Amino acid sequence: MKAAIIPENYEQWQHCIVVECGLALTKPFIEQRIIALENSGDHYTQQFVKRYGDSHHQRVLHWFRKAAEQL
Repeated sequence: MKAAIIPENYEQWQHCIVVECGLALTKPFIEQRIIALENSGDHYTQQFVKRYGDSHHQRVLHWFRKAAEQL
């Protein structure tokens, strides 16, 4: 089964971040991403929402919060 290009659930998202992108879900990284994604004035957040939509933005923010809870 081929993986979705855009993650559709937490497990796919985590695999994408950790395996495909080679990023560690560390506390500082997660905190920085949550702060940025909560900031509607952030240029990159605006571009993210424009490209992927508000519902996916909210899902990704939720996934970062879930990752923070699992630390």
